[in-house]
Amino acid sequence: MTFLFVANTGWYLYNFRMSLMLRLQQQGVRVIAVTPEDQFVAPLQEMGIEWREWKVSRNGMNPLLEWQKVRSLADIYRAESPQLVHHFTIKPILYGTQAAKKSKVPYIVNSVTGLGHMFVSESWKARFLRPLIGKWYRHSLRGRNTRSMFQNQDDINILSQMIPELQKEATLTKGSGVNLSRFQSMNGITKKKGFLTVLFAGRLLREKGIVEFVEAAKKLQHLPLKFIVCGSPDFGNPSSITSQLLEKWTSEKVIHFKGHVEKMEEELQEADIVVLPSYREGTPRILLEASAMGIPMITCDVPGCRDVVTHKKEGLLIPPQESDALAEAIELLVNDNGLRIAMGKNARKRAEQEFDEERVIEQTFDIYQNLTGRKFDATVSQSKSLQKQIIQIS
Repeated sequence: MTFLFVANTGWYLYNFRMSLMLRLQQQGVRVIAVTPEDQFVAPLQEMGIEWREWKVSRNGMNPLLEWQKVRSLADIYRAESPQLVHHFTIKPILYGTQAAKKSKVPYIVNSVTGLGHMFVSESWKARFLRPLIGKWYRHSLRGRNTRSMFQNQDDINILSQMIPELQKEATLTKGSGVNLSRFQSMNGITKKKGFLTVLFAGRLLREKGIVEFVEAAKKLQHLPLKFIVCGSPDFGNPSSITSQLLEKWTSEKVIHFKGHVEKMEEELQEADIVVLPSYREGTPRILLEASAMGIPMITCDVPGCRDVVTHKKEGLLIPPQESDALAEAIELLVNDNGLRIAMGKNARKRAEQEFDEERVIEQTFDIYQNLTGRKFDATVSQSKSLQKQIIQIS
């Protein structure tokens, strides 16, 4: 049995779906990753995952060229003859479903990991394309042998306006989950540093709130704080900051920029507060990881983020695009050690109850089983070598 996992970057599959792919391999499924080439293709292959190149640009808009991307994906499907394809992110869902139906793939699973730039931006192009993309989603998410997975209820609600059956048929998961063994609670462990560390982790996109984070850090220079950013610009995304702006921020020495980090748990071990002032998310992985490690969080009261943080329980919710509110929230937690500890305990408890990646894998296997008729055991015991592989994945 062959399954294809299709995404717009190798980075996505490597960071968010490796545990799922390895678990399938362990049960005798041939797993093939289909992505554009990037620096994460080699690590995927080193983990034993086959790879096929799909040359697609995330911001390509030329109709003729984009249709060729559908055809090239259909060629891959016909060559590999998979029993099931699992699409992640927008273009793989929209193009991949068309290609799968064209090449008669028996079963299709679409994971809506967030509605993306077109549903966040208020540019004329986004407003023009949004209804068209909505209709395309309607075509892609419907079908007798097609199943849809979402990461938050808000996204289901939006697309249900065009596809009412999603309210009953869609599967809701908490992102890709988090490995609770790898990300262990640090709550209550004293960090003798003489300062507190405030951490932002994610791609350096305006829609992730990186500008507001930098502005808030500048407002709080009077406090004993260290501001850390883990992540790099994503120049394929129209919301990415420029290299020139990153150089400017770095030269100001208000924030320490670490770039892409492989072992996020090591950075989180030093963090006292995790901040993600994003404008909209699917379910943000960094908040799941912070929850698992018992770290209080500050994020925005927007879809995806509020699915992880309840205001004044696991952290604080603030309005998006407001650096003053972010600075005030950071200062509040800095000045109340007891509140930080209590929120961290609540966060770990919620992670154990809701965000364990084993739960997400079980939900996904249920979908595979219902479609294909083959039983997949989410509780299958892992070999020590497989456990070591999964824990090492960033």
